[in-house]
Amino acid sequence: TWGEFGWRLIPLRPTLLWAIAIPILASLTGLVWYISQARRQHPREQAMAEPALQLSRSLWISLFMLALTCAVAYLAVVQFGTQFGLTQARYFFPVVNAAALLTMLGLRTIIPLAGHRYAQGVVFGAMVMLNVVIFVQYVLPQFVSV
Repeated sequence: TWGEFGWRLIPLRPTLLWAIAIPILASLTGLVWYISQARRQHPREQAMAEPALQLSRSLWISLFMLALTCAVAYLAVVQFGTQFGLTQARYFFPVVNAAALLTMLGLRTIIPLAGHRYAQGVVFGAMVMLNVVIFVQYVLPQFVSV
């Protein structure tokens, strides 16, 4: 569903799609790692654990609800795509914030604590650069040539 802008009139190159997919896959791997580390701890160990791994019941419910929201929205996109000729990725837009929270939690897990400050700047800069690249190399040429 990534990059099928303008009713699939603007296809993105595989290189750009991989540049988007690799950080997302790394972040999801970090999220799985975070959840597995938090689940393994016994109550006695939680008191001495790193604060980021101390999850209360309400935080577990929050993580579950964020993941469930993303799954339901993705399945809605899949359902629409199997019944009609075109996918509607815009149906996933309402849960972009939930997906961003989950992926950033995963990214935060795989980046050492000392690098968090720098990683924030890198993530922000990469997102700005991604938007500029898509706009300048894909969207503008499509509409200027029309």
